[in-house]
Amino acid sequence: MKRLSILICALAGVLLPALAFGFPPLQLYVALTPEGGVLHPPPGTYSGPVVIKRPITIEGGGQVTIDGEGDGTVIEVDADGTVIRGVHVTHSGTSYDGMDSAILLKANDTTIENNVIDDALFGVNMLQANGNVVRNNEIASKQVGLHMR
Repeated sequence: MKRLSILICALAGVLLPALAFGFPPLQLYVALTPEGGVLHPPPGTYSGPVVIKRPITIEGGGQVTIDGEGDGTVIEVDADGTVIRGVHVTHSGTSYDGMDSAILLKANDTTIENNVIDDALFGVNMLQANGNVVRNNEIASKQVGLHMR
């Protein structure tokens, strides 16, 4: 019972301020998903950034939006074997030096499919990543001059 009380207090401490000022953070849901688990977030909009450090599957079903709120990379994948499917990823940061991306892959054997990515400086960026599958995604850049895309 004590652990449940601590979890509820922790959730309230993270979610209530987020709900008052913006979207709830998807990072909390990711942190609670066990290794190899499948995360089906309730339909809606969530704030980034999200950092995935163990292999999980995020299934958005076309009803989940992750909004980077214009700051940095929206989703960073550091875990081999991760799957991101059916998610709308939007509003990455604008730093070319920081390589602000909708999805930044630093892992191997991941699958990024059936997602909608928009308002992104870089759509799907891979750094020393091998054996990844990126398919059937709709990707649109930020509305900047063609020479900057």
